[in-house]
Amino acid sequence: MFKQKKTWYIIAAVLVVAVSAFVVISLTQSDNQEDEITPLQTATVRQGDIIVSASGAGTLIPAAEVEISFRSGGLLTSIEVSVGEVVEKGQLLAQLDDTSERIQYEQAERNLLELTSPAAMAEAKQAVAQAQDELDDTRNLLKYYISPLVVYWEEKVEEAQAALATAQTEDQNSSTDETQKAVEDAERLLSTAERSLGSAWYKYEETYLAATFTVEECERQGRKMVCEEYISAPSQATIDDARFGYEVAKLEIVEAEYLLEALTTGEIPEGATGDGIATLEQARLNFQTAQNSLEDTRLYAPFDGTIMAINGQEGEMVGSSAVITIADLSQALLQIYLDETDFDKIDLDYEVEVIFDIYPDDVFIGHVTQVDPQLVTVEGVNAVSALVVLDASPAFQTKKLLIGANASVEVIAGRAEGVLLVPVEALREVPPDKYAVFVMEEGEPQLRMVEVGLIDITYAEITSGLELGDVVSTGIVETE
Repeated sequence: MFKQKKTWYIIAAVLVVAVSAFVVISLTQSDNQEDEITPLQTATVRQGDIIVSASGAGTLIPAAEVEISFRSGGLLTSIEVSVGEVVEKGQLLAQLDDTSERIQYEQAERNLLELTSPAAMAEAKQAVAQAQDELDDTRNLLKYYISPLVVYWEEKVEEAQAALATAQTEDQNSSTDETQKAVEDAERLLSTAERSLGSAWYKYEETYLAATFTVEECERQGRKMVCEEYISAPSQATIDDARFGYEVAKLEIVEAEYLLEALTTGEIPEGATGDGIATLEQARLNFQTAQNSLEDTRLYAPFDGTIMAINGQEGEMVGSSAVITIADLSQALLQIYLDETDFDKIDLDYEVEVIFDIYPDDVFIGHVTQVDPQLVTVEGVNAVSALVVLDASPAFQTKKLLIGANASVEVIAGRAEGVLLVPVEALREVPPDKYAVFVMEEGEPQLRMVEVGLIDITYAEITSGLELGDVVSTGIVETE
């Protein structure tokens, strides 16, 4: 780093010497050529103000403007506002004939109320109780056919399988020692349940069938009654039918509980199924559709604003085109345009001086709130487009500004007051981005490095390197 700085200082020194030599030689040559002598011009470092700005034009626009229309056509029965009226958000603006929509709404509302009434709630509770009875009956029947022990361990196997699936999913999503242990524990529980189920089936074959399904048949043979015992085991079809009935009963009680929960809480559980849920959802959908259709016959203000235009009259048919235009005039917003060569003189929060054509003696102050990222074409010329919000000032409060009012604008890119100034002709650029001036000392120009602030087309701000009253050379250019 030190070597880089040292190298830069050497380069700067060489440049200074070179520029000094060039000026001295030029002056010497001028002295030797008496017929072409051009006097060396000077200027005194003075104190003053400097402003760097860009001029442009602007037009007053609303902060927001919306054209409002009905979703579908109809008979316009009322217009509740007038042009120029200030309205609040949600205020009714206009309305269509809503006779048919109101009938549909009332029917849908009545249907939904019937499905969610106290009577419907009681029926749902009764359905849960009946489903529970059916579940108990089908489970008991299956237990009779394949034994309570087999049913018990079949259910335990199902529970263990579900637990294992959950543990494996969690382990896949986030494999840790804890999740891996959970998988191993679930596998052990499943293995234990499967072994117990195998043992239960063995006992079923060895003892349960004989104890439960042994029947005796007797027939008379002469004077004697001969009886014979045998096992009348249930067929596989009979067992499958009992299993099916049990599974259906489990689903029915879940669906009955879904419906009861929906009626109790007012919210349909996620993933809920069943005819009752489907009917309730459809009734809600029908009610919402009817409510939306009824609301669509009315136009409401989307925000606080002013009515700018009304297209339609009471008693006429209207379509889906705009009926009312509303604008937000709470902020004075200007759309401004600058020449594309001034793109470097505008940015967010820059101050802007605005003079409207209708108020040529008043200066309004605003600030840039948006600069478009691309050029626009205005009357065939590329321009920088931006938005300016006028500050709340006494002039702004007392003057009436109309949308569309034209204005001239001055964007202030920089402003400095009471600073040291020299003519721009006095500057000598020493690349990269360094400046020097020739200071007159005892009648001779001496090169001095300076730091420069703002620069306009006439003057440059000197932030260091010169003092008030210093005399600098402007070459052969005479300045005021």
